[in-house]
Amino acid sequence: MKHKFFLSILAIGLTVLSATAAPDPERLALTIGNVEHLSIEDNIDVILIQGAPDTHSILMDEMTSDKLNLKLTNNRLVISARHNAPKNQKYLVYVYVNKLKTVTVDGDSNVKTYGALTSDKIELYVGGDAHAHIRTSGKVKAYSMGDSEINVKYLNERPTSKKAF
Repeated sequence: MKHKFFLSILAIGLTVLSATAAPDPERLALTIGNVEHLSIEDNIDVILIQGAPDTHSILMDEMTSDKLNLKLTNNRLVISARHNAPKNQKYLVYVYVNKLKTVTVDGDSNVKTYGALTSDKIELYVGGDAHAHIRTSGKVKAYSMGDSEINVKYLNERPTSKKAF
């Protein structure tokens, strides 16, 4: 009897926990072609993927355009959530890039790469509670915006020598 009662309480508890858990992020895809400067704002998680070198356009589907604000000015693209989006809504955006030079991440956003990008140098600006994990065949220069803290780790398959100045 106690065993059945315990299992009933456990089942009710798991049902309540799963109903109150944060929803999975909505997944969206975006190809930004030869955009060199990318800025991510709001509550957006971005996965950067090396795109084809001959892509010179911005491509997205209708669902992506309904959910995100995209502002393109002089090879700089700003991605942010629409103002009517719920504050607890999280978006996961797959961004295909081929000439990326600068990434700015602010707010509660996260950026990481899938595989390695083939950029010679990427400047990374991090602010707020943002996180960034960038893997590239070139160099990454990281800068803090405001009073944000940056922890830099160099991951490499072969031994490296480091010099401090």
